[in-house]
Amino acid sequence: MVIEKELVNLNQNKMKQTAVEWLAEEIMANPFRIENDRLWDKAKEMEKQQIVDAYDKGEFNQGCNGEAEQYYNETFKNTKE
Repeated sequence: MVIEKELVNLNQNKMKQTAVEWLAEEIMANPFRIENDRLWDKAKEMEKQQIVDAYDKGEFNQGCNGEAEQYYNETFKNTKE
């Protein structure tokens, strides 16, 4: 999937840009873009990955034993989606 490939590329660049920054940059570059739904979905995926990665790093540093995906779903997942 294109989103996954772009996330891998972003991870390789050490995530120097937040999902919100990326989305704002994309929208400002072309505010009349037809594919804004795709951009929104990609930004949400990027944000999720950033949260999961941060959780994993914090968990490792603290010696905890939890699941980042479970943490994300319990904390941020909107059941209405």
